[in-house]
Amino acid sequence: MTSMSPWKEIWIRPRAAIRGVIESNPNRALWFLASIYGFDSLMNSCQKLGLGYTYNQYAIFLFSAVFSFLWGYLVFAIWSGALYLTGKIFKGEGTFSTIRAAYAWSCVPLAGNIPLWILLAALFGPQLFTSSLTSGALTNQQVFVLFLCIIGRLTFVIWSLVIFFNALAEVQRYSILKAILNTLCAALFLTAVYMILWWIGAQLFTAGNSMPRAGTLFWSESYSLEALREYIR
Repeated sequence: MTSMSPWKEIWIRPRAAIRGVIESNPNRALWFLASIYGFDSLMNSCQKLGLGYTYNQYAIFLFSAVFSFLWGYLVFAIWSGALYLTGKIFKGEGTFSTIRAAYAWSCVPLAGNIPLWILLAALFGPQLFTSSLTSGALTNQQVFVLFLCIIGRLTFVIWSLVIFFNALAEVQRYSILKAILNTLCAALFLTAVYMILWWIGAQLFTAGNSMPRAGTLFWSESYSLEALREYIR
């Protein structure tokens, strides 16, 4: 019996698919999967930031495509590290590379978002990346297409989560419930790290602004000496 390709099997049998991947090569298609996730994530970020006011859709597409694999790989590494560390609470047996494989292969459904982005960009142009997309100035046809695309994207995201929890449970050797708890703990851990780094950055920025410059300090000291001389006279 010929084994099914992991690209097909991951949709219907995620545990078996990820098992086959980690047994053969946990790094299989890692950069390609990172590009899929990275492109979708960067396009979402460009939309939230309203970059359509400054750049056209071609520039935004080019930016997202060029940096997609780097951004995706970085997110894979950060989340996999957090899942690996917090997974020890639940006695998870997965390694960093197998957890990263589970995360990466759960992004296969997100490839379906790429043609949806192309369709939306062709229909709305730079408006897709501005707040005017939700301002109500849309035709009935545009609203209908937008609604279908939102349903499609939501379906791909939900299926991606289903695959992820199953794949994580497989590599960590525990239940799906523990996989969900592991993910929540990882999210809390990363949030705490982010808040600590933000606080440190804010303190350094405040200290830097409150520190007098050398020229200002010299001028203040000189002014005080001149005032003292005038007082003595």
